[in-house]
Amino acid sequence: MKYKISYRNKRILYSYLDNSFIRFMENIKNYQQEKIDFVLARDAIDMYHICQDIGNIMYILNEDKETLFKYRNYIAQIYYKRFEFNSDNDNILEGERYNAGDSINGYVAANMLFSAIISKDFRLARKCSNILYNLSDYDKRPCGQPYDFISYILKAWLNDDTALLVKNIEKLKKFRAQKTCKMLFRYIIDIILAINEKNENELNRQLEELSKSYKRMVSHFSDEEKYFNRDAVALAIMAKKMGMNVTINTPVIPAELLDITEIHYESLEKIDFSISKEDFNTLCSLKIERMIKEAHTNIKIIKKHLEEDEENREFHIELINNQKNKIQSAKILEETKKDILKNWDNIGYLQAINKIDKWFLFGQNK
Repeated sequence: MKYKISYRNKRILYSYLDNSFIRFMENIKNYQQEKIDFVLARDAIDMYHICQDIGNIMYILNEDKETLFKYRNYIAQIYYKRFEFNSDNDNILEGERYNAGDSINGYVAANMLFSAIISKDFRLARKCSNILYNLSDYDKRPCGQPYDFISYILKAWLNDDTALLVKNIEKLKKFRAQKTCKMLFRYIIDIILAINEKNENELNRQLEELSKSYKRMVSHFSDEEKYFNRDAVALAIMAKKMGMNVTINTPVIPAELLDITEIHYESLEKIDFSISKEDFNTLCSLKIERMIKEAHTNIKIIKKHLEEDEENREFHIELINNQKNKIQSAKILEETKKDILKNWDNIGYLQAINKIDKWFLFGQNK
């Protein structure tokens, strides 16, 4: 069960996907080490967005849930390294080298756990939960509520920690009672409370209610986040993992994402992220095809406007020329691709990516 996606939104999503994949290929090797440094810990948020875009968009456009799960797993692994860096170097808080509240708060912790859970790697989820620390130290790590409480509740569920659970359920209830608690948080909190009380009817009712209201509540979200809700999907998986009967199947919370068969992924250090000659050819060919198709479509639209608005003829002619330049740019990419493929054995995949990245990154020859 999916939302229909307009042609315009498909174009936007493909642009995000192109950009994110290239940036992923250029940066992932930095995280393929046992320990990361200060710069990588600081920049991990960028890799989160890159992985989120790839996984979400491949699912939204191609119904590829396996890629969604895989890239969610990468998110969890990268964030684990980030938490590990901070826990090993907690003195950075005193030195104020960067804002710890932006680096290791409740939202980040919940994102790490939700991502591991969505990927069905519950072993990784437990590992991630056990590196959480000081999420309620608001002087040093502000802006986490209510995700700091949610993160500890997830930790309690994953590790059968009753004391931790009771403490944070009470904190979450108090947060829910505040007038400032946003509607989306109210739904998420009510879902958590229903799971905690083993109330299947209330759980499924709240999941349905969130689904009905979701698009209205997230009008300010980026396009690729509007099609399903990360929090609700992860919580529904947890509910099933805890033995509850979850009946939800909506575009916001698709049943096909809620399987609880555990998947164990390799650690980032062991994964070969290089791109093959064949995959590189496909990557470039699809980009070229989309560039040309979009340009021709735009030219047709502009010509129609030109017929209706002769007074602005020069403006429309300029727009048409811009689209013709895009077609020419696609032809240059085609020649660049052919040249790279001829010399593939002498060019590393990163060098190949660097030669074509200007056609994929935002604001570049598109």
